[in-house]
Amino acid sequence: MFARVYLPSDKRRPEYTALLDAGLRGRGHFRDWEYPHALLALDLRPGMRCLSVGASNCLLSLLLNRCYPGDFVGIDVAEDYAQWIRETGIEGFQVMDATQMSFPDASFDRVFSISVLEHVGGDGDVRAAQEMGRVLKPGGRAVLTFEWGPLFVPWCDFPVGGRIYSTQALVERVVRPSGLALAEPPEYPHEGVPAETQGEMGQSSACPADLFCPAAAVLVKV
Repeated sequence: MFARVYLPSDKRRPEYTALLDAGLRGRGHFRDWEYPHALLALDLRPGMRCLSVGASNCLLSLLLNRCYPGDFVGIDVAEDYAQWIRETGIEGFQVMDATQMSFPDASFDRVFSISVLEHVGGDGDVRAAQEMGRVLKPGGRAVLTFEWGPLFVPWCDFPVGGRIYSTQALVERVVRPSGLALAEPPEYPHEGVPAETQGEMGQSSACPADLFCPAAAVLVKV
């Protein structure tokens, strides 16, 4: 099951350890979980078209672009990302707003987004979810990671500015607008952020350890 919250102990599981040892690591504890977790959940196979929404500074996007040339596309609007594309001429990455994608309907077999939706202001997360659902092919899969907490926080300025999704808010702002279905029931704990996760977060974050933690959801187009 992939629709669950971050647990540090996951990274000791063989399938995660193999990817981490191969270099699929991010900046900080969270990315070291999100990257392997998302890749495993995507279940990518040769010939599948894959879209990364929010590809700026995303190591997983770079890896997939290298492994699936011609079948991978990454989009973002960050200025440093746009400059990187201009300076390197790298293929596979485009400057594009996730809330107004120019791709035709049903263009991709897989779509993923690593901790992006919560940082899109206003109703941008709703519109981005709609677009992800539109460009996904029937039978396709979307894998999302985001900040989850027991209470919905519409917007806060820490740690980097964004919202915290409760389970209900995720359904209302992402799942329903996307037109997609949950591939599996979310296993987000009713009691809030797990103690194991709070222990790690308390050592590395200025935020209250029980406020939020990363989580994942897997959606499908039926």
